[in-house]
Amino acid sequence: MTSPDASWRLVVENAGCGFAVTPTQGLTCAHVVGTEPTCVVRSLGERKVRVSSAYDPGDPGTRADIAVIDITGHTGALAPMGPPSAPRIGSTVRLLGLPLRAGDDFGRWARARVAGADPTGRWVQMDPLDAHTSPIDPGFSGGAVVEEETGRVIGMVVASLPGTAAWLIPLSTVIDHEPWVAAVTGDPLRTDPDFLRFLDQLRAGRYAEALDTLRGVEVRHGTASDTYYYWALTMLGGRRPAQHSAVVVEAVERVLNAALRRDPRSPHAKALLALLFEDYYVRGHVPGPRPDLTGVGQVDTAHADEIRRHVPAQECRVWQLLHRY
Repeated sequence: MTSPDASWRLVVENAGCGFAVTPTQGLTCAHVVGTEPTCVVRSLGERKVRVSSAYDPGDPGTRADIAVIDITGHTGALAPMGPPSAPRIGSTVRLLGLPLRAGDDFGRWARARVAGADPTGRWVQMDPLDAHTSPIDPGFSGGAVVEEETGRVIGMVVASLPGTAAWLIPLSTVIDHEPWVAAVTGDPLRTDPDFLRFLDQLRAGRYAEALDTLRGVEVRHGTASDTYYYWALTMLGGRRPAQHSAVVVEAVERVLNAALRRDPRSPHAKALLALLFEDYYVRGHVPGPRPDLTGVGQVDTAHADEIRRHVPAQECRVWQLLHRY
């Protein structure tokens, strides 16, 4: 579940919202920033904006209503972008709106259900879900629409009729006007330059250096399961679990559980946890949890190779199952 104080949310003062997509670029609606070349973003100050598609009520072809904000210097998280597929009809979404009061850093949450595309196909209608959250009003414009089931951003709030309906711009429409967004949809972690640098350090066996890099990555990608899978893998430092103390093993277990809370289906996180349990507890005759081999056979080749390489526990059944790739 996305936190209500998500640090990737941007507040465009006295106008609406936005969200950080990369460390230097954020998205909002064109009507939020208007015709001015700059806007004021809370905590970042005056920022340049570029309107890629302004909205003209008389021209359905302009319904994209998209603007890009220069957020160079943003140190918070990046929005957990979802895939650019059409929002699922009937799915529940959460919207984060403009704070009602100055000094309120949390903003307002509203919940809605995806109803379907409008006649142009460029907007998608949402129906307010209940009366226990904030009404969807113009203060939500430019804010991210987060699918409740996955915690991923699937679009941007663009318009509302308070109490009756609201509309979002799906990511597919955003990408039509801003193709660079495609690079961060689906798995933004994999396109983060710091994460790519971390992978190079991990492959080279520079574990302490890799951990330092990963700490910065975690600030931006704390919702990604693989952030914690790689954290656990790196904590082992190229040694098998049996060579570590109980304190380290328990810490690695906690990190892997954090990975599985974010994605309970992650086969490589499950396999690494099973290998941890087998090598430390079972082979070491230490009372504790036992490995679950379910899903080990579903680990893809790349993850199987990196687990075998960085956790050399060749005598373990889990390691041998991975070795079959």
